[in-house]
Amino acid sequence: MKTANSNGNPPEADSCPEWWAGARPAPTAFRTCPDPKILLESFIIVRHLLFLITLSLLPLSVVGADQGETEKYYNQALECYQKGALEEGLQACQGALEIEPTSPRPHNYMGLFYKRMGKLDEAINQFKKALELDANLPEVHANLGNAYMEKGLIEESIKEHQRALELSPDTAELHNNLGYALEKRGEIEEAVGEYLRANRLNPDLAEPHGNLGRLYLKKRIFHRAMSELERAVEINPSLVEAHYLLIEVYVTKNALEKATGQCAILLELNPRDARARTQLGMILAKKGLTEEAIKEGLKALEIDPQLAEAHTLLGDLYFAQGNTGEALKSYQSAIKADPDSASAHLGLALLYNKAGMLEEALVSFKEAVRLDPTNPEARKGLGLVYELLGKGREADEEFKVYEALIRKS
Repeated sequence: MKTANSNGNPPEADSCPEWWAGARPAPTAFRTCPDPKILLESFIIVRHLLFLITLSLLPLSVVGADQGETEKYYNQALECYQKGALEEGLQACQGALEIEPTSPRPHNYMGLFYKRMGKLDEAINQFKKALELDANLPEVHANLGNAYMEKGLIEESIKEHQRALELSPDTAELHNNLGYALEKRGEIEEAVGEYLRANRLNPDLAEPHGNLGRLYLKKRIFHRAMSELERAVEINPSLVEAHYLLIEVYVTKNALEKATGQCAILLELNPRDARARTQLGMILAKKGLTEEAIKEGLKALEIDPQLAEAHTLLGDLYFAQGNTGEALKSYQSAIKADPDSASAHLGLALLYNKAGMLEEALVSFKEAVRLDPTNPEARKGLGLVYELLGKGREADEEFKVYEALIRKS
């Protein structure tokens, strides 16, 4: 069994990814140390913060034999955390609390257990208790900030991360997580600044590179996105979402063999990765291998019948074959699985447009543009439908946006 450090912090090991600044990340962002339950479905991030809580924090009674007993409880808690025995782990934390009732450490541990159990109010309460005992612990402020973020309390999260940085200003992971919180508040430039600070402080931290790459890709600055994402997976080859984003960049730049290589890495990490199957199908379609692409899409749906990306891929393939009935069903299934799928709305819009159903096409193109304003194909399609409907001014506006996007790319 792995043992905790002398201060009760877990050791630096891949099997313990969420003790200090970790929280389940949003689907579109890299944060340090997500819950290990999603390592293969979202972001594999194993780097974590080691904030040392020194022995001076322990009451004098917790030295010698009692200290050894306390460490047994913390080691037991760590083992329980790793294997998912959360209730048993909480009991171990309670045992440690009985021995050192004035230490913030057991409250911090209990907060992490509660957070992983989804009991965010209890987690927040434990982190607050820890800070009542010692308000100058950056790791606890970070954990509280992450719990607030998971609860959707963005302002409170930012405040806690800023306080953590006041106490530990040169910690790259904290700048990365603050950047994520600022991004959630819509302050993109400020978020980029935090990610860049994280990179300067620790160039070998993968997550800020991944976050910058993701934002550059969103802005369609492909050369910067590629550079940052390639650096992210170089540092941490198991950073799953960075591989997905690289596939998107490579496909956009028509580097299909590189994109295929990224799919191979993902399927090696997890042979039942439905998203990777879908991406491989998309690449095969780009190569003109339609039947092979359909097979990959169907394999993906066998693994995950609710995967909107796979339904959209099949819709595109059926549409290209002229099978509009199956295409329509696939796009509708995609939107049912994920109403915010811009690509599914775009595919449906193109289908309606080809069928001469201009009003339906207009609604779908508008939704595609709302969900992905920087997609040039959606902008062009919307402009063409406006033109066909005799709405010249609206058409001109869309064509201007389309041309600007093409120039930028």
